[in-house]
Amino acid sequence: MAPCAASEYGSLTHRACGKGRRKLGHVPTMLKRLGVCFRRLSYEEGNRTRPHGDRTRCISSDDVPWPDKKEGLAQRLPNMSPTKDNNDHDPQHAEHIELSAENSGKITWSELWEHKRVLAWCLFIFLLPTNFGYENSTVGNLLAVESFLHQFGVEISPGVREVRATDQQILNAATTVGLFCSAFATGFISDIMGRKKTIIVGCLLCVAGIITQFFSNTIMQLFGGKLLGAFGFGLGHSLGPVFVAELAPVKVRGLCLALVNTMIVLGQWLNSAAVLGSSGRSDSLGWRIPIITQVIPPGLLLIGLPFLAESPSWLLMKGRPEEAAESCRRFNGPKFDVDAAMAITAAAVAQEQELSRTGSAWLDCFRGSDGRRTLIVCMVYIAQQLVGINFVSGYLTYYFKLAGVNDAIALAQAAFAIQLFGNICSWPLVDRLGRRPMIVGGMFIMTGGLLLIGLISLSSSAPALKATVAFMTVWGFLYQATLGAVAYAVGGETPSPLLRQKTYSINIMSATAVSCAVLQIMPYLLNKDEADLGGKICFVFFGLSLPMCGYLYFCLPELKGRTVAEIQEMFQAGLAARKFGDYVSQSQAGLEMVMVMEVNRVKGSTEIGNQQVGPIGLGLMGLTWRANPVSEELAFETLRTALENGCNLWNGGEFYGPPEYNTLVLLERYFERYPEDAEKVVLNIKGGINLKTLKPEGDTEGTRRTVEDSVAQLKGRKKIDQFEFARRDQKVPMEETFGVLNEFVNAGKIGGVALSEVRAETIHEAVKHTKVVAVEVELSMFTTDPLKNGVAAACAQYGIPLVAYSPIGRGLLTGQIRKFDDLPSDSSLRTYPRFQPENFEINMELVRKVEELAAKKGCTSAQFAINWVRALSNRPGMPTIIPIPGATTSVRVEENSKVIEITEDDFAAVDAILAKFTTAGGRYPAHIPLNT
Repeated sequence: MAPCAASEYGSLTHRACGKGRRKLGHVPTMLKRLGVCFRRLSYEEGNRTRPHGDRTRCISSDDVPWPDKKEGLAQRLPNMSPTKDNNDHDPQHAEHIELSAENSGKITWSELWEHKRVLAWCLFIFLLPTNFGYENSTVGNLLAVESFLHQFGVEISPGVREVRATDQQILNAATTVGLFCSAFATGFISDIMGRKKTIIVGCLLCVAGIITQFFSNTIMQLFGGKLLGAFGFGLGHSLGPVFVAELAPVKVRGLCLALVNTMIVLGQWLNSAAVLGSSGRSDSLGWRIPIITQVIPPGLLLIGLPFLAESPSWLLMKGRPEEAAESCRRFNGPKFDVDAAMAITAAAVAQEQELSRTGSAWLDCFRGSDGRRTLIVCMVYIAQQLVGINFVSGYLTYYFKLAGVNDAIALAQAAFAIQLFGNICSWPLVDRLGRRPMIVGGMFIMTGGLLLIGLISLSSSAPALKATVAFMTVWGFLYQATLGAVAYAVGGETPSPLLRQKTYSINIMSATAVSCAVLQIMPYLLNKDEADLGGKICFVFFGLSLPMCGYLYFCLPELKGRTVAEIQEMFQAGLAARKFGDYVSQSQAGLEMVMVMEVNRVKGSTEIGNQQVGPIGLGLMGLTWRANPVSEELAFETLRTALENGCNLWNGGEFYGPPEYNTLVLLERYFERYPEDAEKVVLNIKGGINLKTLKPEGDTEGTRRTVEDSVAQLKGRKKIDQFEFARRDQKVPMEETFGVLNEFVNAGKIGGVALSEVRAETIHEAVKHTKVVAVEVELSMFTTDPLKNGVAAACAQYGIPLVAYSPIGRGLLTGQIRKFDDLPSDSSLRTYPRFQPENFEINMELVRKVEELAAKKGCTSAQFAINWVRALSNRPGMPTIIPIPGATTSVRVEENSKVIEITEDDFAAVDAILAKFTTAGGRYPAHIPLNT
């Protein structure tokens, strides 16, 4: 696996390994919809709200379980502070390729081979655009075929026949009208029928048009066949880049989109080869064979279409997530990380549907930042027409014949082969050099080349003619290696998600209109009985290309490797085109974080503060906070067992036991013996309590004392990854406490700041002052308050993992405690309200119900209870939830750490039980503060 690409460009952190550096300004919110868990972003930079003048301004933060549920208005979210700089990268995360903020462009052959399946499918999808290239060259090539001239031409001088300029206009108009109409219709047809069925319709129409042309005997019959055929392959030409943009991984997106031009040029070369092969015939098959030959691409498509999967994006938009995942797997192969790709695709689709609730009209393509996007795409494609490609590709053979070149068809066939090679040369460059350098640089070189060809054509000598032919061949190579190929990458990735098909259709229509104008004029400029400009026509295209060079230099942005969120952010910010490439995205950091969290959730793991943790953690209180703590050896064995079973999130406290033997003392001794485990453990420590008064102490002095003492007790053997105040000090302003904690974070003494036993309002306030990496609260079937009091919702809103302590109800749900007398005589639980005799039997009703559910699943009641808490992560509106049951023996750790699948039926059963059950007694004795 390649190293994290995020660090190569823009220096953004990859959240799976927590390395590199990043600039944060967007805080995630979580939704679950379309059958795929993901989170969404609302835009805000620091405390300054971004402009909201266009459609891409923000994304909803309301929790939406399925597409048919109405979503609310977006919420602004506060700023997140930057992380530390680190130049190392963990190469082991498959999400790097899909979630990286930037595509480094350094695609290796091994990576290309890794994506061979999707590349092959892209080539297959682009078979229909092959007919676009084939048809574009048909008229120009057939004008050099004697049998065609005999059938449709007129004699302009003894022994010399030529197709009239008006008839050439009619034939050219058929193609442009068909393309124009298909571009307009593609969006409607593909959204209703799907991408795959649209291609089927296109293939059938294309074949029907080809057969009509084959049996034509008049210009108007040819016109009808070309019109029908152009509408058919036009559907594929308009749909193909959009289809591929929806399924191509970011790493190879540019290459995949550039392949469409490869197929177009291949079509041009095949046309010239077919004309060359049949040119020796004197009968009508001399021109009919090149026409019927173009039935091959749609024929191959019709044969292979049963094996083509539907677009994952389209399936998600239709509420078919299972089929979308299977489609993604079919496109990319069994080893592809479908979870990561589907999380990204679902986010983009949901974003599109979010905006579509307000409606999307064609006029929206010309408003706000979408208007700028539409103009960029259209101008890039119009540049293709104005730079003279219709002359070089469409009329090359005819020009060679008019110029008196011997064997014009064979020479043109060789020129098209060179153009095809030029297109292949663009493959490694489109994602290495980027879109802007290749298009702008290529445009300037080609414009200069047009001037040179025109100047050489002023001479009619044989050497000048040879030089013109040579330079036109080189010019065609440059075009296909730059603008010809890379324009399709720009067209596929520049439009906003909501308007992508409409924008691309407008682009095809505008480019077709310009192409039509060029093709209508060219016969008059080239024919010997008209202007007869010959190579001097390049002066015309030189004049048209100059303003396009200026526009592209000042207005074409660099979008290489950018995600949908980044592209939206940059266009919304109104960046100058030349600043896109160096822009450090602020949305990508948040997007990357929440996407990785969702991928980890599906895979059974998550992360806190940039560090991977297992789905279940370990509470350390019981190891030291008791009258007779377990032996050190037994504690060490328990800790080792936890790590072996994936429980690497350890939660302890400065006050968990006396100062001479608290959590920190135990851990210092453990890491002294097992120093190799320090990097494996993610350590959360609670403090902030005055050890004499046992009350919160959040002022500057108290905060410094608790952190410094906690760090000192570990003696440098292990860094505290998250530090949290056990309770908020209500007497001290929050900004004072967090100000000191932030100093320790910035100094590298602690990894991050977490919250403990807080209410929702505290979370909303805390994120204004620090980056909150976790929130710890009590959560079990006995205590479901966080699910209803806004705490879980706040965590979901900000993408903060919720750490659930006491998930088995302080031991009640293990079934080991059946009555009050089962509690040890020295247990503090004897003072807790829920364990009092008058409440005990009431609470045992829930224990018995859970035991019944666990027996049906073949697990213990503790395992069922822990995994019920864990699986709440997958319910609509919930954050990532990590239960941290306590244990003092290896046997209990092994039991607690087992992951059990909790189904919707299980949730329904528990919901039914809890609906009729009310917990008897409070969580703590009255003197202990709650929900601070």
